[in-house]
Amino acid sequence: MTGLAVAASTLEHLPLPLGTVNDLDEELVAVEQLTAGLVAGTGAGEELLGRMQLWRTETIEHARAGLQRIQHTLRATAADIRAANTSSPPATPLSAEPWRAVTLANVTRRRHQHKDIEAGLRKIEELGYGVEQRRNGHFHAHCPCGDCPTVIVASTPRNATAALGQLRRVAARGCHTRRSAP
Repeated sequence: MTGLAVAASTLEHLPLPLGTVNDLDEELVAVEQLTAGLVAGTGAGEELLGRMQLWRTETIEHARAGLQRIQHTLRATAADIRAANTSSPPATPLSAEPWRAVTLANVTRRRHQHKDIEAGLRKIEELGYGVEQRRNGHFHAHCPCGDCPTVIVASTPRNATAALGQLRRVAARGCHTRRSAP
């Protein structure tokens, strides 16, 4: 076994700290329980506990999604190493799904405040696009092929009709790799 083959095997079987994420979840549950005991009977306590549960859920989902992205990248790198080490031609980009659209397909996101834009985002999600909300509040839609440009929709667009039209064009047009297929 060559050094490259050993490196590829090591990358594929590298353990990720999923136990750390589970430990973090347990710690956050303990904090929630402690807070529940401290604010029991107050009106503000219920709202605080609801927010804490939402934050805990989002934190754990993002941590797990990040580890999945790392794992996918490690496996892809191992496959690239193996492909470079063999005489067979490398896999085409169309045969491998990019990590972003695959990962985002399983992640929940917040609704867009404009109901028509939310319907447009759901439509392109049905087409396989991965939609995520960034820290600045904008929504980014990533094509499943990984080659198409990212569609960006503002959280508070100046012209909601134009943003909706952009999403409708993407839904009608679809991915360029699917259009060029016979």
